[in-house]
Order: sequence, then C-alpha cells, then structure tokens
Amino acid sequence: MYYVQDAHSFWDWIYFVLLIVIGSFFMINLCLVVIATQFSETKKREMERMRQERARFTSTSTLASSTNNSEPTTCYAEIVKYIAHLWRRFKRRLIKKLRLYKYG
Repeated sequence: MYYVQDAHSFWDWIYFVLLIVIGSFFMINLCLVVIATQFSETKKREMERMRQERARFTSTSTLASSTNNSEPTTCYAEIVKYIAHLWRRFKRRLIKKLRLYKYG
C-alpha cells in the first residue's frame, strides 16, 4: 500500500481498506458455507444411520413385524396389540400343556 501511495497518490489507501474489508467478509462467508455444508452432510448421514438402526430393531421384533408400520398408531393401540399378543401366547402354551397332560 505504501509503495503504491508513493508511486501514485495519497488516496489509494481507500482501495486497500475496501479490499481488506470486502475480502474479509467474502472469506468469512466462504468459511461459513463450508461449515454449514459439512454440518448438513453429517446430519444427513446420522439421520440415515438412525433410520437404518430403527428399521433393523423394529424388524426383529415379532410384535412390530406383525403390524403395518406405514400407519402411525397411538400408545393405547400398541398396548392393546401387545395384550392380544400375550393372550395368544398364553393360550398356545395352555393348549400345549393340556395336550401333554391329556396324552402324556
């Protein structure tokens, strides 16, 4: 800047000050865009990983695999389904024990 002022004019400092101010705003915006992009990519990867884990855990459960997962249900509906599941399991075990007792 001082060499340009010596060679040309005293008012050349305005160019250098504007260059530094505008350049710093540009660099700050560039850094913020890079950080925001990395954050969104990481968030997308984590959401996909959570979705895969949730699908893996719900598919292994017999109660969850028997229901239609496309429709959201309430907590009370899930409790009723679970009680029905327990009742069917109890009934199967009771019939099995009665058969063993009758023919055993």
